[in-house]
Formats: sequence, C-alpha cells, structure tokens
Amino acid sequence: MRQKFKCTKCGLCCMNIQNVELAKDLDDGTGVCRYFERKSKLCTIYESRPEICNVEKGYKFFENTMSYDEYIELNYKICKELRRNKK
Repeated sequence: MRQKFKCTKCGLCCMNIQNVELAKDLDDGTGVCRYFERKSKLCTIYESRPEICNVEKGYKFFENTMSYDEYIELNYKICKELRRNKK
C-alpha cells in the first residue's frame, strides 16, 4: 500500500505556485492559487481540484522521473522549506 501524504492544511503550497509550471493557469497573478481562500486557508474547489493539487494523483506527472516514495519525500521537503521561509 502506498504511503499517503499527510497535509497540515497550512495553505503555503497554494500561496506559492508562481514557480510551478503545471499550476501556472491557477496563478492569480500574485503567486497564489485563484481558488485559495486566504481567510480560511482552504481551497474553494477542493472536491474538484486539479490533479496537480492532489499529491497522490499528481504523481502521474512525475512517475517517469522518480519513484512514488521519492516523490512523496520531495513533497515533504518542499513543504518543510515553505514553512521555513514563511513570511
């Protein structure tokens, strides 16, 4: 059974999509996802969010470049980096 990504729901990934090529159409022009509700820190389209916004489903975009476990670990690393650099 594949490990699941345990999201803390801090919203930092949704507020830092400016360098994510696969999410460029979601950028509101400030690097924040246009579907991110800043006050609640929740996605307004969570149930129908794009696959790139779902860590487990998003693996399909990277399966030819890394293993699933490497992909999950990379997501945790990025999450940790976003928290460290939080403004």
